[in-house]
Amino acid sequence: MEKSSKAGKNKPIKLGSALDALEGIIGYSMPRSNFQGTIVAEKLNIDATVWSAKRNGRAVVGEGELSKIIDIYRLGSYGLDFRIFRAETEDQFLEILKQAGVGTYGPHASRKFKQLLYTAGKNTKACRIGLIGINEPYRRGGIGFGPGVEEKEPTIRIGGTVRILCEGPAKTHLLVFNERLGHEVTVLAPSQCAPQTFHEEGTVVLPTSLDWEMFDIQGPSGRYRLCGVWTTGDVAEIVNKKLNPDHPRPEELSDETMAQLYNLLQGPDNNLVAAFQDYVVEER
Repeated sequence: MEKSSKAGKNKPIKLGSALDALEGIIGYSMPRSNFQGTIVAEKLNIDATVWSAKRNGRAVVGEGELSKIIDIYRLGSYGLDFRIFRAETEDQFLEILKQAGVGTYGPHASRKFKQLLYTAGKNTKACRIGLIGINEPYRRGGIGFGPGVEEKEPTIRIGGTVRILCEGPAKTHLLVFNERLGHEVTVLAPSQCAPQTFHEEGTVVLPTSLDWEMFDIQGPSGRYRLCGVWTTGDVAEIVNKKLNPDHPRPEELSDETMAQLYNLLQGPDNNLVAAFQDYVVEER
């Protein structure tokens, strides 16, 4: 028996399914904690248990709450409002986002590169990256490893110093990127701080150069994402060729290079291994 064409007409997709789909196209642009239940419940000023029921379709989500969710994920800047959550199917929901050019549906290949690393890092259990040796008195909160919950996101202050611990596959090439969310992506490895990308051991502490003991926290203040990518020599070579070996500080990754890396890493034959850590930089 075929279902009536009217079936589900007034029954939109569950909010949780919509948010999962949304994370798949804008997760790169904001802290991982923005997609975790306790943080969203806090921003909506409701109990986490109530939020879980609303997210899973067991309780009604009011228009006011949906409007707050629009604000949390900055969808208003695309001309969207709470009505997008009334879509009947996930495909319809995504089509609305696509027409508006949201996230990876936008024109910049760099967004797709960042989302590729975010998705790989969010789902990984094989590796991790985190900040260690944060000099007091600049540290607040736990160190943790990404992707961590809000209370495990380290907060460090400009003027402090830090090292980076990377744990992943041995006998491979390690690239480390540092992004000020929504802004530039800086290459920490390879750089003068860590000139070699190939490592025999699975555990690597940056800086690896004898000329650098720690990384200086210079700012600006804001939200950051530290990302490690364990990959092959040809991918590492793309990054190496774009950098100036005599540059005294880590350099920014260009949009063109991010597009090249995306095209190479997203291929079906590439088993992308990545991890990330979100953290906060504050003024002294």
